[in-house]
Amino acid sequence: MSPTRTTTDHRLPWQVDAISKRMRALATSMRRPCGRGAGGGSAETPARPASATTVAWMLAAFALSALHGPVEAAPAVVRFEGEAHAAGDGRLLYREMHLRGGERHVVLYRCADGQAFARKQLWPEAAPSSPRVLFEDARSGRRQGVRDVAGGREVFVRERAGAAERTAMLARPWPVIDAGFDAWLREAWPEPGERIETAFLAPGRLSALPFRAQATDTGDIRRFRLSLAAWYGGLAPRIEVDYDRAGRQLSRYRGPSDVPDARGRAPDVEIRFPVSARGPATAADIDAALQVPLVAQCVE
Repeated sequence: MSPTRTTTDHRLPWQVDAISKRMRALATSMRRPCGRGAGGGSAETPARPASATTVAWMLAAFALSALHGPVEAAPAVVRFEGEAHAAGDGRLLYREMHLRGGERHVVLYRCADGQAFARKQLWPEAAPSSPRVLFEDARSGRRQGVRDVAGGREVFVRERAGAAERTAMLARPWPVIDAGFDAWLREAWPEPGERIETAFLAPGRLSALPFRAQATDTGDIRRFRLSLAAWYGGLAPRIEVDYDRAGRQLSRYRGPSDVPDARGRAPDVEIRFPVSARGPATAADIDAALQVPLVAQCVE
């Protein structure tokens, strides 16, 4: 049996019984009202079971966050890009452009024709594995993230324009959040055959779930297979991420996208991040990316 290492620094004090009930509901594709509105609630014990699509988004966010920073010393600001193709027919679905420097990280998601439709901002600050996050998608009006509020840190999500915002307070110790997966993985960096586990929060969901990463090596590539670390893990889609072993930089992702399509579903994609699309940038490039207008629809 492969060794399993649990990284407890970021684990939420969730209750096993509550998670089991939630995932049994997932197995039968049942839903209940979730989170809280203006009234309040906790991110520890959510009221809604995760749907299959939500689990897919969480797995994708968990995996794709790995591209959010190189291990080695880098220029003050770096730029890297990836192209997401449909896993079935190879169609180009969207592009990702990442700009990271200091305590700022901006991601622009672009349609196949180059127009930006979504943007993510991250602030790692003093907690690299648990950053503040803001994601906005102009196609649906979706807005979600993690922010500091009086008394602590809050997770929030608005699923579409005009919908009510749902929020939940994030309990300490904070879990791994969104792109914080990269900092967590670089610190743990499992050897081939080893499995590591942690609690992970994707802001689109108001609670954390247990995740597992298992490593294998193929030539110069270290491949991680990601799954939910529980009996219900077989219900989630399969995800693989490939790293360059020497630089520990993501080169390939295969699994559900962390960006929902126009119908609100997580399409199965393959995203490649070529070395040729990586290079230096400037703080002005980050400022410019924050001003790029977002379009409400991608032209096919």
